[in-house]
Amino acid sequence: MKCVRLSLVVGLVFLGSCSAIFGDRGARAEEVGARSATSDSSPKTDSASPSSPAKKQDSPTPVAVENMAHLPVWLRPSNRDLESSRGLVEAVRFLGLGETERAAVQLQQVRSASEFGSEVTALHAWALLQTSEVDAAAAVAREGIASYGATPALGYSMAVIFEAQKRYAEALPLYHDLSTLSDAKDSSMLIACARTAVAARRGPEAMQYLDRWMLTASLGIEGKRLRAEALQLTGRDDEALALYQQMVNDWPQDFDLLADMANAAYVSSQSTEQVAHLELAADLLQRLTEIDPQRSAAFRKLGRTQTSLGRPSEAQASLQRCLELEPGDVTAGLELAELMGSNPEASAKVLLDLLRQPLSAKDVERVQSALLELR
Repeated sequence: MKCVRLSLVVGLVFLGSCSAIFGDRGARAEEVGARSATSDSSPKTDSASPSSPAKKQDSPTPVAVENMAHLPVWLRPSNRDLESSRGLVEAVRFLGLGETERAAVQLQQVRSASEFGSEVTALHAWALLQTSEVDAAAAVAREGIASYGATPALGYSMAVIFEAQKRYAEALPLYHDLSTLSDAKDSSMLIACARTAVAARRGPEAMQYLDRWMLTASLGIEGKRLRAEALQLTGRDDEALALYQQMVNDWPQDFDLLADMANAAYVSSQSTEQVAHLELAADLLQRLTEIDPQRSAAFRKLGRTQTSLGRPSEAQASLQRCLELEPGDVTAGLELAELMGSNPEASAKVLLDLLRQPLSAKDVERVQSALLELR
């Protein structure tokens, strides 16, 4: 099978059709499989070319595989690299303690002092990402690709960077190729594929990854939520809502889950014009306001749903409560002003109260436009 070398020097992914897409320097599936099985072997890596200068040995304390469980399997440094650098061992330890900024600084120093495998560069990019330094992380990953080629480690770092940038369509093919290199029992890449497929609104693809995931492990709440979203993306709204209902029965106090189901019911009502789904959304949103009476967004969505159901007095009360909690909620204010259309003075008061809030220029323009329409 012909391999396609991956070029990310300018930050774009050009993908081939085979799992060997990571290039001849990165085709190390056997090593990756061994790592994902958490073996204690010491596979060779692409640490340095034969012509590279010998590394200075400072005899650090070895890091056992189980002590790197906090790291993504693709980014775990090789034993060879760990044995050659006490600084690298310290960086791994910092990451385990959640001290990502210290780890990122340490990894920069380690990479400046000597040459390591692509995993160390990828780990540096990942550490920067954990500190929200997305652009810096991307720059390090591209630097690594220029030096080592598109190895699995660097492919993974670029995938998570693309996902952080909401470039889901670019992250998905990278996760897909990594899934073909993963250990058969490791579902983490299938999870990533399903997650990014849903985010990219590719329902059928997401369903395929979820079906493969189910062959290796139970879906759990994360997988079931992704499956419900994928079902709705493929137009299977009733199945999606039934699955949401199963989850709500199992986790009745999960606020985010209830919110997701309410949103799914509302979206379905708009596309299918099923009043029953709209009523379901209203019931769920009412529950949300009871679980957490301080969530302004729940009251705004409840007011909108009640408006669609032809319950103006209930909608007005919900929107007013939203504005009590969040006086600068322009969407709620505009919807409330529209509801009060029969009373121009009350509508104008709502809009003028909005203008007293610290709004963006765009929102000020929206409110002023609504005020002009009242005149």
